[in-house]
Amino acid sequence: MAAESYTILLVDDFPVIIESIVSFFEDTDYPYTFLEATNAEAAIKIAQIAKPDLILMDWEMPRINGVQAVKIIKSMPELADIPIVMASGVMLSSENLSTALEAGAVDFIRKPIDKIEMISRINSALALSQSMKKLKLQSQKLAEAANTLQQLADATLEGIIIHKDFQVVEANKQACNMLGYLKEEIFDVSLSYIIERNRIPEFSKHVFHNNEFVFETEIITKNGAVIQIQALSKTMTFNDEQVRSFAFVDIS
Repeated sequence: MAAESYTILLVDDFPVIIESIVSFFEDTDYPYTFLEATNAEAAIKIAQIAKPDLILMDWEMPRINGVQAVKIIKSMPELADIPIVMASGVMLSSENLSTALEAGAVDFIRKPIDKIEMISRINSALALSQSMKKLKLQSQKLAEAANTLQQLADATLEGIIIHKDFQVVEANKQACNMLGYLKEEIFDVSLSYIIERNRIPEFSKHVFHNNEFVFETEIITKNGAVIQIQALSKTMTFNDEQVRSFAFVDIS
């Protein structure tokens, strides 16, 4: 399987430094393609077009310096996730390092640039970037899956409430409508106020033992009306926590 290739944008107002960095990788197997810019304005334009996997940014440049360029790039949503490593031969204090990191850089390397250190820093930054991309993609997929589940839950005729220790943590549209609560209101409600009082002890026993059970009971709406329902209660996992689902249908 071919190694994944990466594009790295090198930004320095001294072309000889860019050439030196490129030469570090000439006799290696690293699958890197290099883009070059000798000022911040050009770097920003190239980044917008090429969307590189990493930017190595010099600090001391005319007109717009490296820190200013980092802030501009990080302010652009389409470029904000690109890792940027700052380089400087003058700004070497811990305060300078803090300034670079606060601007949005992920790392800092001192000039004159050492070959081994440069390769190590670039590899580490790229590895971190790829891990963050995977986590972001997984998060997006989980959010999409959760949205799909919510849509499916809202499409059913049943009311569905998810609760932890009787406190409501999620509810579908049907549950809110049947009980007369707005979605944001129902999170302040305990199931003990919804289920008919005489059935609470039996319900609590099944919940305590993690039993799955079907039962008929009455629920009380926000305005005090009583509805006869058939319900299914069981244990499930929601947001990485063990909770209980309470699905019910009106049988009045």
